[in-house]
Amino acid sequence: LCSLSGVPLMRLLLFSTALAGAAAQSSPFPSINQTGTLELGLPKLGFSEPGSPSFFTMPFNASRQLQLYLTPLSGNVDLYVSAVDPKPKGDEWSGGSSDFSTHLYTSDKAGLEADSVTIEARALCGDAGACPEEVHVGVVSSPLAVAAALFQLTATQLDTDSSASSGTAVTLSAGLPLDGSLAETEEAHYMFVVPNASDDTVLTLTVITAGDPDLYVSVGPALSDPAEQQVWPTATSGARWSGNAFGGERLLVPAAELREEAAGSCEQPSGCALFLSVVAYSQTGYELLAEQKSAEHPTVLRANRPASKQLEADGWAFFDYPVLANATGVLLTLTSLSGDADLFASWSQARPGIG
Repeated sequence: LCSLSGVPLMRLLLFSTALAGAAAQSSPFPSINQTGTLELGLPKLGFSEPGSPSFFTMPFNASRQLQLYLTPLSGNVDLYVSAVDPKPKGDEWSGGSSDFSTHLYTSDKAGLEADSVTIEARALCGDAGACPEEVHVGVVSSPLAVAAALFQLTATQLDTDSSASSGTAVTLSAGLPLDGSLAETEEAHYMFVVPNASDDTVLTLTVITAGDPDLYVSVGPALSDPAEQQVWPTATSGARWSGNAFGGERLLVPAAELREEAAGSCEQPSGCALFLSVVAYSQTGYELLAEQKSAEHPTVLRANRPASKQLEADGWAFFDYPVLANATGVLLTLTSLSGDADLFASWSQARPGIG
């Protein structure tokens, strides 16, 4: 059984015909946390056991708005924010306060629905301007839940007098989907450091709630902080790859084109990165996913949310699904829209069915 931080992984392979064997790979997941500090633009992968919430803190800049995005990968989790209570939504069963009057945000979402909130600096600082040095975030799985929950939590900040285009850029991880939401004409920025410049990259922008997001992509040297990127791709400037059809987008970035456009930066020690702008033609909620074909970076499946793939003959795709504590079983459904696809699953092999 392959596990990380107490989270067993079910490895899945979807392919069109039998293939040659290959060695198993180690788990692709970054570290999974129940507590810690949120860094702006760096999604935190966390888990919450039933009745045992996860709590995080983050520094606060008084001149900026705070944005938080909660992306559930499995299980039912809720988001709570406070500038006072270090354990927001920590009821008696979790050792915290049940006084919701100290909370800046209390979740009203249900099931696997994503959650997000934008908190004005004034709400944190008050009229007297007494701003807190840090903000506390609680991610809560109900004590009545039958299984633990896995999620991504992302914090960004915006200038109080400007649009989302000036906000914190977010770093994407290969295979890990991330949710976002934008009002009409707003945009959000992401950096994806390419793990393997010899592999094609697929960028998928899926509409979750409504609206019409568009995707624009450029390439350059990878940055230690995506905030260092001064020029982001748009519909009129800087985009080497783009998708502006109505609804979702799916962009293929061929490895050869990537290396050519990167002008040698992929061969440097820091590597190369794709810089993405998601622009809302109309108000929208979306999921953004960056993938490569290799087994080292399988796509993480989300409970009750379909994942689509396009495979050529003899092609394959790899997935991981986190099976958390107390789960009674896993139902996997493969629907072939055309052609003949087969499904294999394993607790131990990174490439089940082919070695």
